[in-house]
Amino acid sequence: MNNDKKTEYLRYEARAQSLLAAGTSAVETAPVFGALAISPIYRAPYIYYEQCIRRYISQDHDVLELGAGTGLHTYALAQTGARVVSSDISSHSLKVLSKRIGGGAENVCCGHGVSSI
Repeated sequence: MNNDKKTEYLRYEARAQSLLAAGTSAVETAPVFGALAISPIYRAPYIYYEQCIRRYISQDHDVLELGAGTGLHTYALAQTGARVVSSDISSHSLKVLSKRIGGGAENVCCGHGVSSI
């Protein structure tokens, strides 16, 4: 694996581990998801992304979310009722996602794949 990819992987793992280490309240306290979690100056593309999700995805769809991270946009996918499989290179990020969303959305499951590390 190249250094950039490894650096990014380690950064995401460390961020998720710190959230997990901070305890349940840091992970499960009703976080703000999606566009609302982004600084207003950068929010426009995220709003568009969520509009596309609502427009094109419905409960009869199967969705594979690549690079889900800690679930910033997984909530928008889960709200459609579609069956969502979220994957990420960081297993700790998926643990955070699972605690934030997995228990509250029966249609979301998480998968970890690290094929190039």
